[in-house]
Amino acid sequence: MNHSLAVRTETTRRANPTLPEGATDALVIDLWLRSHRSPKTRAAYKADLVDLFAFTEDKPLQGLSLLDLLDFETHLEDLGLRPSSIARKLSAVKSLLTFCQKSGYTTVNVGAALKLPAVETRLAERITSEAQVQKLLALETDPRNHSILRLLYNAGLRVSELCALIWNDVQENPNGGQVRVFGKGGKERYIVISRETYEKMQTLRHNSLNEAPVFQSRKM
Repeated sequence: MNHSLAVRTETTRRANPTLPEGATDALVIDLWLRSHRSPKTRAAYKADLVDLFAFTEDKPLQGLSLLDLLDFETHLEDLGLRPSSIARKLSAVKSLLTFCQKSGYTTVNVGAALKLPAVETRLAERITSEAQVQKLLALETDPRNHSILRLLYNAGLRVSELCALIWNDVQENPNGGQVRVFGKGGKERYIVISRETYEKMQTLRHNSLNEAPVFQSRKM
């Protein structure tokens, strides 16, 4: 049996005309996936649905029951997946089923009663103390690497945001400086940085153009 999402063409009666007449599973899934801006998120969710439909033998969305979802959860546990991975897959399924009900494609959200497995948080183990950060800064003598560490700590940037910085994003202000970053979904924000961090970054610029990366790749 073909488990491709593209062949899901089952139609169903809808509670309201939010969707086009004759809407199919494939169309609803595509609309739901497109509501998520991140390509990585869409790819991950699509893979999660492929797993679900493979397990349920391509049962149409309107035909899914809470028992199907519970059996799918047990199946994932039997595969030895971590609770966090199971929770992510089930969260994707719940999100889709919520979308189905809100759009009128289904009359009941069978995923609403499905509880996600508890996931142990280990965030505290990954937090670096201020003393550890200061030690890292003191030991790093390379100007580029030192500035990277200082900026990550001072501004709390994601690595992807740091890599995307160009000199036009770095500006001086009365208190030191600020950087402009574009986060998830292209959302723009400005983050104030200390005078020392700003000056450390400026030592790397030399004659770089405004459009040049702040932190040049080692391969360049």
